[in-house]
Formats: sequence, C-alpha cells, structure tokens
Amino acid sequence: MSFYIFNAMNASPNFTMLLMKVLALLLGIFITLGCKANSAILLQETYEDQVRLVLKKLEEGKEISSDELVHAIPSNRDDAAIFYAFDYDESTSKSFQRLNKLIVMKSKEGDKKVLTKYILLSEFVDGYFAEAYFDEIETISKNESDIFCEIYISQDSERVTRLKGLYQSNCN
Repeated sequence: MSFYIFNAMNASPNFTMLLMKVLALLLGIFITLGCKANSAILLQETYEDQVRLVLKKLEEGKEISSDELVHAIPSNRDDAAIFYAFDYDESTSKSFQRLNKLIVMKSKEGDKKVLTKYILLSEFVDGYFAEAYFDEIETISKNESDIFCEIYISQDSERVTRLKGLYQSNCN
C-alpha cells in the first residue's frame, strides 16, 4: 500500500496535495468525534455534579444563578432520585432544603426558566416531597396565574397532566 502512495505522490503534485487535504480532513473528523464522545461521557456524569456544586455554593453562602437552579431541578425520574437523595444525606440535607426553598422562591417570583422546570417536576415528584410540591405549585398557579398558564399550555400535556386541575381552576 505504501508503495502505491509513494509512487502516486512522486507522479503528481496535485494528487499529493489532494491526498494531504483528505488526510487532514479525516484527522479533523476523528478529533471532532473524539471530543464529542468525551463530552457525551462527561454529560452523563454532570447532573449529580451540578447539584453538588449548587449545594456547596449554598453551604458557602454564595449566590446561585437562575441557570444553576434550572440545571439543579431534575428533568427525569433518574435525576429526581438523585436530587431527593441529597435530602436523605446528613451532609447535604440542610443545603438541599435551602436549594428547594430557593427554587420555590424563584418560581413564586415568576422566573420563567425556573418555573418551567418546576412545573415539569410534577411529572415525577412523589412521596412526602409531593405534598409540599403540590401545595407550592397551587399557590403559584393562583398568584402567578398568567405565567403559570402560559408555561402550562406550552408543555406536552402528558408531562403536566397532574396539574390539569390547577390549570382548569386558574387559567380560564
């Protein structure tokens, strides 16, 4: 194989240039794919790490941005299990309670990004967290009805089905 490449390279400068461009393109593709694969691996580990970072910042008395809150609110059942486990861990329970209060406070203030994720939490909140959640979301649906209704109707109805009664009561 190398004999053919060597002869082809000696035979035509245009072919040599084309071959170099193709090799550079292939190398670029492999590097890009490798970086994306590494990013995908990192993303698999990031939810718990993101929540831990927010909890640590709360413990240190640092301010938490809306984006950090949004990323800390679970998006699926697996994330919810991770999220609520922080309440059961003595080392993170106090910070978790502060985080939960901050999420509720920002939602009550009408922060659309936080409230959207908080509304979507209805899909998989359960246990003793559910009772407090539904009390808070009911208050929000009454006091911030315009924003609540706007967010509710923009979501997949299956994901917010547990809030249908609040929508019907407060959004007509």
